[in-house]
Amino acid sequence: MPTTIYKLNLRHLSPDAREIGVRHADCELPDVDAGRLREILQAMTKAVARQSASDPAAPEIRITSPRGVFMVKSADGRLRLHSWNLKTGTREMDVDEILASVGDHAPTEHPAAKAAPQRDHTMGRESALSAIPGWIKISVLVILFAGINAVSGWMLMRSPPDLLPPHELLSAVATERLLATVAGEFETGPKPGDRWMTIVRTGNLRVVKYGPKPDEVLLTVQAATANGQEVLITSARSMIEIKDADTLVLFGDTYRRIKL
Repeated sequence: MPTTIYKLNLRHLSPDAREIGVRHADCELPDVDAGRLREILQAMTKAVARQSASDPAAPEIRITSPRGVFMVKSADGRLRLHSWNLKTGTREMDVDEILASVGDHAPTEHPAAKAAPQRDHTMGRESALSAIPGWIKISVLVILFAGINAVSGWMLMRSPPDLLPPHELLSAVATERLLATVAGEFETGPKPGDRWMTIVRTGNLRVVKYGPKPDEVLLTVQAATANGQEVLITSARSMIEIKDADTLVLFGDTYRRIKL
């Protein structure tokens, strides 16, 4: 079976992912095999666990694999995997789960956990809760977290009505043409409080605010014309102005293309 080779782009990390800091320049590792990828992810796991809340660095690793492009970043001292290819969009994962998602890797075997003694739920509210099917509990949690994420995204990206000028939405063909020109990664700057924008040719949009606990918003965009200029209208009813192929403006903030 051929060995899978990955390309990694590291941000705010040393090349071996053992150290975190804004002092580390972006770097690219073009030929990484599965064993080396595991070592780098394990090193990043230890590094983010040690990161203090006041550290402004936002460590991330972009993994390009035959399955697509994936982003590994930190949140609350743990790793989270994000990709348009995942049905869940983004979620917390350990190293084995990340490897299984980005390529065909068997997870490392761990000693079986000792079974905990069963509790006798025979009375009161504990008995009532234990009678509820597990799938109902899981469904309630999924709905709750989805609602929290939706509200967070709306609060971050909402635009007052008077900031969205009259506009006319364009066709799917025109949207595809415009996205082919502007697709890529942009940022307002590398410091805490700055934002990083990713536009995908499929019309997906991701905006991340740098900081110890990065804020992330996932939206979609469609081409439109406003004041005689082509723009992108987001699903949160905000407008992205296109100054040129390398310069975008959202809510007055200028995003410039990241050229790795």
